Amino acid sequence: MMDIEEFLSFACKMADLSRQIILRPKEVSQSFELKDDLSPVTIIDCEIEETLKKTIAEKYPEHGFFGEETGRDSLHAPFSWVIDPLDGTKAFIAGLPVYSTLIALTFEGNPILGVMDFPATQERFVAHKSGLTYRNGLPCRTRLDPKEPIMAISNPEGFEVSEKPLLDKVRSLASFAVYGGSSYVYGSLAAGRIDLAMDSGLDPFDYLALAPVIERAGGLITDWEGNNLTINSGRRILASGSPRLHAKAIEIINS
Repeated sequence: MMDIEEFLSFACKMADLSRQIILRPKEVSQSFELKDDLSPVTIIDCEIEETLKKTIAEKYPEHGFFGEETGRDSLHAPFSWVIDPLDGTKAFIAGLPVYSTLIALTFEGNPILGVMDFPATQERFVAHKSGLTYRNGLPCRTRLDPKEPIMAISNPEGFEVSEKPLLDKVRSLASFAVYGGSSYVYGSLAAGRIDLAMDSGLDPFDYLALAPVIERAGGLITDWEGNNLTINSGRRILASGSPRLHAKAIEIINS
């Protein structure tokens, strides 16, 4: 039997562990290495993922695991945890407070709960498939009919040259756009401060935790074709606080 509240409580305990690692005393300047894809990784990324992977294996040895730093393990299992130990590593290195730990639980490949924890701002968004979205214990909602929509692109570097014309077209739906911010922009969307977000070049550990948070706050998050996000989705996502705005963006992308 699935006990979604127990799973969510466990996910929050893992977010506590991650926050402790991130916030403990350390040097102001963070050393890093470049991975094969030229993205940076710090010792903090690796330590968080190793800690959470071990914690999951001890509590739920039958569950699968997919982490940014260690890859896929037993994803054939009905339940799998999908972890980004330090989303926004570049921001973390630069001292910008938008980095987070993203924790998702999937059932048969579909995200059923999500936790987005932002240690620097002391914010945590949590949601599961049968409840509301909470920010620091209080319900939050998207903005359903914004008169002047605000758009965000969490990482403009992720777009291929061929994708940028589509980005420009979707950008026309908004009064203005903000660039950068990693997953923090999706938390802001769930809280009704941003109305439309579009990104490319992502992996499932970048977006599966966002899906329950945005959907249970009243918004939509899909791939660029309008399909629900799963552990096998591609690298492009679109999120909106308003179903009407989402439909307009999907029409522009696929026209």
